[in-house]
Amino acid sequence: MRNKTYIYLIIILLDTLVPSQKLTGKNKYTVKIIQPDPIQAPVISSVTVSPENKNLVVWEQHANENIQYFKIYRDAANPDDGWINVGKAMYPGNYSFIDPSSYPNVRSYQYRISTVDKCGNEIFNTQIHKTIRLTVDKISDATYLLKWNPYEGFDIAGYKIYRGTDVANLSPIDTITALATGYTDIKNPYKDAFYQVEAISKQDTITIQKKLSLNRGRTRSNIASNKSVLTSSDTADTSKIQVYPNPLTINAVVVFPYDASQTYQLSILDLTGHTIYMKQVFSGEIEIERKNLKEGLYIIQVAGKKTYRKKLMVGSYKAWKQ
Repeated sequence: MRNKTYIYLIIILLDTLVPSQKLTGKNKYTVKIIQPDPIQAPVISSVTVSPENKNLVVWEQHANENIQYFKIYRDAANPDDGWINVGKAMYPGNYSFIDPSSYPNVRSYQYRISTVDKCGNEIFNTQIHKTIRLTVDKISDATYLLKWNPYEGFDIAGYKIYRGTDVANLSPIDTITALATGYTDIKNPYKDAFYQVEAISKQDTITIQKKLSLNRGRTRSNIASNKSVLTSSDTADTSKIQVYPNPLTINAVVVFPYDASQTYQLSILDLTGHTIYMKQVFSGEIEIERKNLKEGLYIIQVAGKKTYRKKLMVGSYKAWKQ
Protein backbone atom coordinates (compact mmCIF):
# COMPACT_ATOMS: atom_id res chain seq x y z
CA MET A 1 0.00 0.00 0.00
CA ARG A 2 1.25 3.51 -0.81
CA ASN A 3 1.88 6.31 1.67
CA LYS A 4 -0.64 9.14 1.62
CA THR A 5 0.63 12.61 0.68
CA TYR A 6 -0.82 15.75 2.23
CA ILE A 7 -0.14 19.34 1.05
CA TYR A 8 -0.27 22.12 3.68
CA LEU A 9 0.02 25.90 3.07
CA ILE A 10 1.94 27.52 5.92
CA ILE A 11 2.22 31.34 6.17
CA ILE A 12 5.08 32.58 8.33
CA LEU A 13 4.62 36.06 9.83
CA LEU A 14 7.85 37.83 10.73
CA ASP A 15 7.95 39.94 13.89
CA THR A 16 9.43 42.79 11.89
CA LEU A 17 6.34 43.13 9.72
CA VAL A 18 4.11 46.13 10.31
CA PRO A 19 0.44 46.47 9.26
CA SER A 20 1.32 48.59 6.24
CA GLN A 21 3.56 45.89 4.80
CA LYS A 22 2.16 43.34 2.45
CA LEU A 23 3.17 39.68 2.42
CA THR A 24 5.12 38.64 -0.63
CA GLY A 25 5.75 35.26 -2.14
CA LYS A 26 8.92 34.99 -0.10
CA ASN A 27 6.86 34.70 3.08
CA LYS A 28 4.88 31.70 1.82
CA TYR A 29 6.10 28.11 2.15
CA THR A 30 4.67 24.87 0.83
CA VAL A 31 5.52 21.90 3.04
CA LYS A 32 4.95 18.29 1.94
CA ILE A 33 4.15 15.97 4.84
CA ILE A 34 4.20 12.22 4.18
CA GLN A 35 2.11 10.28 6.64
CA PRO A 36 2.63 6.49 6.54
CA ASP A 37 -0.33 4.17 6.42
CA PRO A 38 -1.23 2.87 9.89
CA ILE A 39 -0.18 -0.70 10.64
CA GLN A 40 -3.08 -3.03 11.19
CA ALA A 41 -2.91 -5.67 13.92
CA PRO A 42 -2.17 -9.24 12.76
CA VAL A 43 -4.97 -11.81 12.71
CA ILE A 44 -4.37 -15.40 13.83
CA SER A 45 -5.98 -17.82 11.37
CA SER A 46 -5.45 -21.01 13.33
CA VAL A 47 -3.26 -22.87 15.80
CA THR A 48 -2.77 -26.50 14.86
CA VAL A 49 -0.28 -29.30 15.60
CA SER A 50 2.75 -29.68 13.33
CA PRO A 51 4.21 -33.03 12.16
CA GLU A 52 6.86 -32.51 14.86
CA ASN A 53 4.06 -32.59 17.47
CA LYS A 54 4.46 -28.90 18.31
CA ASN A 55 1.90 -26.12 18.09
CA LEU A 56 1.92 -24.28 14.76
CA VAL A 57 0.57 -20.70 14.82
CA VAL A 58 -0.58 -19.30 11.45
CA TRP A 59 -1.64 -15.68 10.92
CA GLU A 60 -2.40 -13.03 8.31
CA GLN A 61 -1.06 -9.47 8.05
CA HIS A 62 -1.85 -6.60 5.67
CA ALA A 63 1.37 -5.53 3.94
CA ASN A 64 3.13 -2.45 5.33
CA GLU A 65 6.75 -1.45 4.69
CA ASN A 66 7.08 -0.17 8.27
CA ILE A 67 6.60 -3.61 9.87
CA GLN A 68 9.78 -5.13 11.30
CA TYR A 69 8.69 -8.45 12.88
CA PHE A 70 5.97 -10.33 14.75
CA LYS A 71 5.98 -11.45 18.41
CA ILE A 72 4.15 -14.62 19.45
CA TYR A 73 2.75 -14.97 22.97
CA ARG A 74 1.45 -18.00 24.87
CA ASP A 75 -0.32 -18.35 28.20
CA ALA A 76 2.00 -19.44 31.02
CA ALA A 77 1.55 -22.80 32.74
CA ASN A 78 0.87 -20.84 35.93
CA PRO A 79 -2.09 -18.50 35.25
CA ASP A 80 -0.63 -15.93 37.66
CA ASP A 81 2.32 -15.46 35.27
CA GLY A 82 0.06 -14.15 32.48
CA TRP A 83 1.50 -14.21 28.93
CA ILE A 84 5.03 -15.24 27.93
CA ASN A 85 6.81 -14.37 24.69
CA VAL A 86 7.76 -17.67 23.00
CA GLY A 87 9.41 -16.25 19.88
CA LYS A 88 9.31 -13.88 16.93
CA ALA A 89 9.07 -14.12 13.15
CA MET A 90 10.64 -11.62 10.77
CA TYR A 91 8.66 -9.62 8.22
CA PRO A 92 8.08 -10.00 5.31
CA GLY A 93 7.61 -13.63 4.37
CA ASN A 94 7.02 -15.31 7.74
CA TYR A 95 3.38 -15.80 8.65
CA SER A 96 3.71 -18.96 10.73
CA PHE A 97 5.61 -20.04 13.83
CA ILE A 98 6.26 -23.42 15.47
CA ASP A 99 6.35 -23.13 19.26
CA PRO A 100 9.35 -25.28 20.26
CA SER A 101 8.42 -25.33 23.95
CA SER A 102 4.83 -26.52 23.45
CA TYR A 103 3.63 -30.01 24.39
CA PRO A 104 0.18 -30.55 22.82
CA ASN A 105 -0.28 -33.93 24.52
CA VAL A 106 0.21 -32.36 27.95
CA ARG A 107 -2.22 -29.42 27.92
CA SER A 108 -4.19 -26.96 25.79
CA TYR A 109 -2.55 -23.59 25.06
CA GLN A 110 -3.76 -20.07 24.34
CA TYR A 111 -1.95 -17.84 21.81
CA ARG A 112 -1.98 -14.19 20.77
CA ILE A 113 0.27 -12.22 18.42
CA SER A 114 1.52 -8.68 17.85
CA THR A 115 3.22 -6.69 15.09
CA VAL A 116 6.30 -4.58 15.91
CA ASP A 117 7.08 -1.60 13.66
CA LYS A 118 10.49 -0.10 12.84
CA CYS A 119 10.18 2.36 15.73
CA GLY A 120 9.63 -0.46 18.24
CA ASN A 121 5.90 0.14 18.67
CA GLU A 122 3.88 -3.03 19.30
CA ILE A 123 0.39 -3.42 17.82
CA PHE A 124 -1.76 -6.12 19.44
CA ASN A 125 -4.90 -7.88 18.34
CA THR A 126 -7.27 -8.80 21.18
CA GLN A 127 -8.03 -12.08 19.41
CA ILE A 128 -6.98 -15.24 21.30
CA HIS A 129 -6.84 -18.80 19.95
CA LYS A 130 -6.94 -21.88 22.20
CA THR A 131 -5.75 -25.28 20.98
CA ILE A 132 -7.56 -28.63 21.18
CA ARG A 133 -6.19 -31.27 23.56
CA LEU A 134 -7.49 -34.79 22.92
CA THR A 135 -7.52 -37.74 25.34
CA VAL A 136 -8.65 -41.35 24.81
CA ASP A 137 -10.28 -43.63 27.41
CA LYS A 138 -10.79 -47.34 26.92
CA ILE A 139 -14.38 -48.52 27.48
CA SER A 140 -13.95 -52.09 26.20
CA ASP A 141 -11.68 -54.00 23.82
CA ALA A 142 -13.21 -52.34 20.74
CA THR A 143 -14.77 -49.21 22.24
CA TYR A 144 -12.96 -45.99 23.09
CA LEU A 145 -14.16 -42.65 24.38
CA LEU A 146 -12.52 -39.54 22.90
CA LYS A 147 -12.70 -36.29 24.90
CA TRP A 148 -11.44 -32.82 24.02
CA ASN A 149 -11.86 -29.15 24.87
CA PRO A 150 -13.51 -26.91 22.22
CA TYR A 151 -11.26 -24.96 19.88
CA GLU A 152 -11.42 -21.21 20.52
CA GLY A 153 -10.57 -18.53 17.96
CA PHE A 154 -13.06 -18.97 15.11
CA ASP A 155 -16.64 -20.17 14.68
CA ILE A 156 -16.74 -23.95 14.42
CA ALA A 157 -18.82 -25.65 11.70
CA GLY A 158 -18.09 -29.13 13.07
CA TYR A 159 -15.43 -31.62 14.13
CA LYS A 160 -13.93 -34.39 12.03
CA ILE A 161 -12.65 -37.56 13.74
CA TYR A 162 -9.54 -39.33 12.42
CA ARG A 163 -8.27 -42.82 13.27
CA GLY A 164 -5.35 -44.94 12.13
CA THR A 165 -2.73 -47.54 12.97
CA ASP A 166 0.09 -45.00 13.25
CA VAL A 167 0.54 -41.23 13.40
CA ALA A 168 1.31 -41.01 9.67
CA ASN A 169 -1.72 -43.05 8.60
CA LEU A 170 -4.88 -41.34 9.86
CA SER A 171 -8.17 -41.42 7.94
CA PRO A 172 -11.48 -39.65 8.70
CA ILE A 173 -14.14 -41.91 10.23
CA ASP A 174 -16.88 -39.41 11.13
CA THR A 175 -17.93 -35.73 11.22
CA ILE A 176 -19.96 -34.43 14.16
CA THR A 177 -21.61 -31.27 15.44
CA ALA A 178 -19.69 -28.19 16.55
CA LEU A 179 -21.20 -28.51 20.04
CA ALA A 180 -19.60 -31.89 20.70
CA THR A 181 -16.64 -32.35 23.05
CA GLY A 182 -16.63 -36.13 22.98
CA TYR A 183 -17.04 -39.12 20.68
CA THR A 184 -17.42 -42.86 21.26
CA ASP A 185 -15.69 -45.13 18.76
CA ILE A 186 -17.59 -48.40 19.08
CA LYS A 187 -16.08 -50.21 16.10
CA ASN A 188 -12.34 -49.84 16.48
CA PRO A 189 -10.76 -52.71 14.50
CA TYR A 190 -7.21 -52.06 15.71
CA LYS A 191 -5.44 -53.26 18.83
CA ASP A 192 -3.30 -50.12 18.81
CA ALA A 193 -5.17 -47.11 17.42
CA PHE A 194 -4.27 -43.44 17.06
CA TYR A 195 -6.85 -40.65 17.03
CA GLN A 196 -6.98 -36.97 16.08
CA VAL A 197 -9.75 -34.36 16.06
CA GLU A 198 -10.03 -31.57 13.48
CA ALA A 199 -12.04 -28.37 14.01
CA ILE A 200 -13.54 -26.97 10.78
CA SER A 201 -14.15 -23.23 10.55
CA LYS A 202 -17.34 -21.68 9.17
CA GLN A 203 -15.22 -19.12 7.34
CA ASP A 204 -13.76 -19.65 3.89
CA THR A 205 -10.04 -20.34 3.70
CA ILE A 206 -9.39 -17.28 1.49
CA THR A 207 -6.24 -15.59 2.82
CA ILE A 208 -4.38 -12.35 2.46
CA GLN A 209 -1.08 -14.09 1.75
CA LYS A 210 -2.25 -16.27 -1.14
CA LYS A 211 1.25 -17.64 -1.66
CA LEU A 212 1.02 -19.67 1.55
CA SER A 213 -0.36 -23.16 1.07
CA LEU A 214 -1.34 -23.63 4.74
CA ASN A 215 -5.02 -24.48 5.34
CA ARG A 216 -6.30 -21.77 7.65
CA GLY A 217 -9.86 -23.02 7.81
CA ARG A 218 -9.04 -26.13 9.83
CA THR A 219 -7.03 -26.93 12.92
CA ARG A 220 -6.12 -30.28 14.45
CA SER A 221 -5.57 -31.56 17.96
CA ASN A 222 -2.67 -33.58 19.29
CA ILE A 223 -2.60 -37.26 18.30
CA ALA A 224 -3.79 -39.48 21.15
CA SER A 225 -3.59 -43.26 21.38
CA ASN A 226 -5.16 -46.18 23.20
CA LYS A 227 -1.66 -47.59 23.67
CA SER A 228 0.19 -47.60 26.96
CA VAL A 229 2.61 -44.68 27.28
CA LEU A 230 5.69 -46.90 27.49
CA THR A 231 6.08 -49.41 24.66
CA SER A 232 8.97 -51.22 23.01
CA SER A 233 8.97 -48.62 20.22
CA ASP A 234 8.99 -45.60 22.55
CA THR A 235 11.67 -43.06 21.57
CA ALA A 236 11.85 -41.42 25.03
CA ASP A 237 15.09 -41.88 26.98
CA THR A 238 14.52 -44.04 30.05
CA SER A 239 18.17 -44.53 31.02
CA LYS A 240 19.15 -40.95 31.92
CA ILE A 241 16.32 -40.13 34.31
CA GLN A 242 16.28 -41.37 37.89
CA VAL A 243 13.52 -41.34 40.51
CA TYR A 244 14.26 -42.11 44.14
CA PRO A 245 12.85 -43.47 46.26
CA ASN A 246 10.82 -45.56 43.86
CA PRO A 247 8.24 -46.76 45.05
CA LEU A 248 7.02 -43.29 46.07
CA THR A 249 5.39 -43.18 49.49
CA ILE A 250 5.46 -39.51 50.59
CA ASN A 251 7.84 -37.66 48.25
CA ALA A 252 10.63 -38.40 45.79
CA VAL A 253 13.35 -36.68 43.76
CA VAL A 254 13.55 -36.76 39.96
CA VAL A 255 17.02 -36.29 38.44
CA PHE A 256 17.74 -35.85 34.73
CA PRO A 257 20.45 -34.22 32.50
CA TYR A 258 19.24 -30.59 32.67
CA ASP A 259 20.25 -28.10 29.97
CA ALA A 260 19.77 -24.47 31.07
CA SER A 261 19.22 -23.36 27.47
CA GLN A 262 16.10 -25.54 27.19
CA THR A 263 12.58 -25.34 28.64
CA TYR A 264 11.23 -28.43 30.42
CA GLN A 265 7.83 -29.66 31.56
CA LEU A 266 7.53 -32.39 34.20
CA SER A 267 4.39 -34.51 34.03
CA ILE A 268 2.96 -37.48 35.88
CA LEU A 269 0.90 -39.66 33.52
CA ASP A 270 -1.23 -42.72 34.00
CA LEU A 271 -0.64 -45.73 31.75
CA THR A 272 -3.09 -44.49 29.11
CA GLY A 273 -1.17 -41.24 28.71
CA HIS A 274 -3.55 -38.96 30.62
CA THR A 275 -1.80 -36.12 32.43
CA ILE A 276 -2.47 -36.13 36.17
CA TYR A 277 0.05 -33.48 37.22
CA MET A 278 2.23 -31.01 35.33
CA LYS A 279 4.61 -28.17 36.07
CA GLN A 280 7.49 -26.31 34.44
CA VAL A 281 10.91 -27.09 35.93
CA PHE A 282 14.08 -25.04 36.13
CA SER A 283 16.70 -27.50 37.39
CA GLY A 284 17.85 -31.08 36.90
CA GLU A 285 16.72 -32.15 40.37
CA ILE A 286 13.02 -31.83 41.18
CA GLU A 287 11.17 -32.90 44.31
CA ILE A 288 7.69 -34.32 43.81
CA GLU A 289 5.04 -35.15 46.41
CA ARG A 290 2.56 -37.97 46.43
CA LYS A 291 -0.40 -35.78 47.43
CA ASN A 292 -3.57 -37.40 46.02
CA LEU A 293 -1.94 -40.08 43.86
CA LYS A 294 -3.59 -43.45 44.39
CA GLU A 295 -1.62 -46.66 44.66
CA GLY A 296 -0.54 -47.97 41.27
CA LEU A 297 1.87 -47.57 38.38
CA TYR A 298 2.48 -44.18 36.72
CA ILE A 299 4.90 -42.55 34.30
CA ILE A 300 7.22 -39.66 35.17
CA GLN A 301 7.93 -37.62 32.04
CA VAL A 302 10.30 -34.68 31.58
CA ALA A 303 9.86 -33.13 28.13
CA GLY A 304 12.15 -30.60 26.49
CA LYS A 305 14.21 -30.85 23.32
CA LYS A 306 14.57 -34.46 24.43
CA THR A 307 11.97 -36.46 26.35
CA TYR A 308 12.82 -38.56 29.42
CA ARG A 309 10.43 -41.09 30.95
CA LYS A 310 10.51 -43.46 33.91
CA LYS A 311 8.00 -45.79 35.54
CA LEU A 312 6.88 -44.60 38.97
CA MET A 313 5.36 -46.91 41.56
CA VAL A 314 3.06 -45.33 44.14
CA GLY A 315 1.96 -47.15 47.28
CA SER A 316 3.06 -48.16 50.76
CA TYR A 317 6.70 -49.21 51.00
CA LYS A 318 5.73 -52.53 52.62
CA ALA A 319 3.35 -53.38 49.79
CA TRP A 320 6.05 -52.94 47.16
CA LYS A 321 8.64 -54.95 49.13
CA GLN A 322 6.41 -58.03 49.30
